[in-house]
Amino acid sequence: MVKGCAPKIAKMTLFVLNFAVWCCSVVVLSLGIWMSVRSSKFAELFSEDYISTVAYMMIGIGAFLFIVGFSGCCGAKRESSFWLNIYFILMLAIIIVEVAAGIMAFVYSSQMEEFMRIGMNQTIATNYGYYDSATEVVDTLQENFECCGANSYKDYTYSAFMQESIGRAVPISCCKTTQDCGLGTPGNPTITLSVWPNGCVSVSIDTAKSNVVALGAVCLAVLAVEVAAMIFACCLKDAVSG
Repeated sequence: MVKGCAPKIAKMTLFVLNFAVWCCSVVVLSLGIWMSVRSSKFAELFSEDYISTVAYMMIGIGAFLFIVGFSGCCGAKRESSFWLNIYFILMLAIIIVEVAAGIMAFVYSSQMEEFMRIGMNQTIATNYGYYDSATEVVDTLQENFECCGANSYKDYTYSAFMQESIGRAVPISCCKTTQDCGLGTPGNPTITLSVWPNGCVSVSIDTAKSNVVALGAVCLAVLAVEVAAMIFACCLKDAVSG
């Protein structure tokens, strides 16, 4: 049993932090499993299978965080130098991976945008209207982001489904109002003001960019907590060893 105020505070803080990490790991693991089950639906938006990759990465991260939280709790509860050493190494590995992932996300962000543009155009041209999964994901994106097509409503000029829909220019999900909207020839609505003018790729990317500052702040806060946890682990280990 450690003695002194500082070691006891370090022990209690480390236990609380890692219990929170353990809870977060369950959430991340559950979300990754849900994404892997639903990945086939959202894959229609990308020319590469990014969703499945992200889902499996989240499952791996969730499982890894579970082990980290467990080792941290054991190290704090049992005052074990062995578990505290394991915890320190694992936490250091997490920080390295997080920094690497941030760099990769920055480097490949433009490529992801292009893959989304290509994938959505292909889906609109060949699958939209014929496959429920493709139709649902495109309609959901257009309704939620108030957009039309990958680049604009002109993308529906090449839609096989729209070419078979006589008198229709775009889907109802592209319409600001349902009255007299979407009428015309494929990709050429009679009343353009009734159709969302912006493409979904640019709108969704702009939305993501507008939240970069908030996301960055959260990431820095998480990094600060992780570094603090490593410091508390070192303090407790020194107290136990001493």
